[in-house]
Amino acid sequence: MKDINKILKISKHLVVLFATMLGVIYIAGCTDDGIDGSYNDGLLGSDAPKPIVESYTPADFAYSGVSEMTINGQNLTPSPFVYFTGGVEANILSASNSQLVILAPVYEFDDTTTELSLSFKIHTTSEFPSDSVKNVKLRPAAIQIPKSTTQKTNQFYDIFVLNNGNILYEESAASGGGRKVRNLVNESEYVDYASSGTFIYYGYRQNSSGDIFAYSLQRAIFNLNEGGVQSTYFVFPNSLTKISALEFDKDENLWVGTQGDNRLYRITPAKDTTGFPLVGEVVSLRAYDGADGYYLYANVIRDDSLQSIVRMPINGATLGAEEEILDFSSKVPQYYSIIDFNFTTDGTLFLATGSSDYKKEVPPLHFINSSGDPEVYYPALLEGRVMNHRLVSASWGLGDEFYYVKQTTYYNPDGTVDHISYDFVKVNTQKQTAPYYGRD
Repeated sequence: MKDINKILKISKHLVVLFATMLGVIYIAGCTDDGIDGSYNDGLLGSDAPKPIVESYTPADFAYSGVSEMTINGQNLTPSPFVYFTGGVEANILSASNSQLVILAPVYEFDDTTTELSLSFKIHTTSEFPSDSVKNVKLRPAAIQIPKSTTQKTNQFYDIFVLNNGNILYEESAASGGGRKVRNLVNESEYVDYASSGTFIYYGYRQNSSGDIFAYSLQRAIFNLNEGGVQSTYFVFPNSLTKISALEFDKDENLWVGTQGDNRLYRITPAKDTTGFPLVGEVVSLRAYDGADGYYLYANVIRDDSLQSIVRMPINGATLGAEEEILDFSSKVPQYYSIIDFNFTTDGTLFLATGSSDYKKEVPPLHFINSSGDPEVYYPALLEGRVMNHRLVSASWGLGDEFYYVKQTTYYNPDGTVDHISYDFVKVNTQKQTAPYYGRD
């Protein structure tokens, strides 16, 4: 009897082992070895036709987490799902039998990776996925531009994209010494442009002749000459005038925003000067010729630190009546602030946003939506998930690029500050920047 029981036990184990092996073989046969086999192939047993991918856009590359991709084909429904390399599932925005619109999947990029080659397949309730793997390229929509180790604690000030695409900015050691105006060439090479002496320059602008202008915290505007001594372009006689913004219009008049005397100034190429009343402290300016007219826009702070954007029509040598287009402070938390702003060629108003409270962070880029409210641009990317920092200055590029300086504070275990880092970040917005007059 013991021998019989022993044989029965062995037989039972063999049956379990055999059943297990069949299960493993079955599961292995259902994996998609065109990607990586980390997900199943749909609902087995359905007689729905197999999905077919015929084309997709964008055909060159998509931005991770932000680009919309359109997939055209047949039998793409019902219940589609799209898997990329590594088993990453894409968010489907809309679906029909012949077309899917998806959001490009989110992948992590390091500082040296600028493009990933991926593949995807479509699955539906059919027994098998689409026949062939489709290859696409993915790029990061936001990158931190590398810098040298010697720049670890150096401070970066205002930045501006020149008409050759390079970035002009000022840099100094953490102690405040060794200050220089520098040029970031091709987003990779940091070269000296000029010595700035005792001045910190702000509000860079460039005219059509390639001359670069900036102001100091005093009441003077300077012409910056590469490698040479900076020359004084204009000095306001009123000691109360504190320059806070510069902007060229399309006739190459230089508009000057101020803090302290409630006026805007226009300086012609012949250096004739006219003042126009504008109550408040000007933070930034933009001349923009949009669908509804040609205006000078001003980002201003008024009583109780209320911030808004107003505009005035440019009528030859005069400015028309002021009109408020954005009551920013009524729509956001109190510590939000507009550092700069710009338009795109389709009329979208972008805001480079920072925080007046160093302990609180604000997403660096907002746009004004169809309801007239500020909305975070690329929320999955720029709300702290990838970039955790404070914006301190910004500039828009020649194409769809948005560049800014981020400030990151590193703390010791006891809560004291170890060091502060300043870095450049580039965001591809997928919207063409409207021109800076003079530069473009």
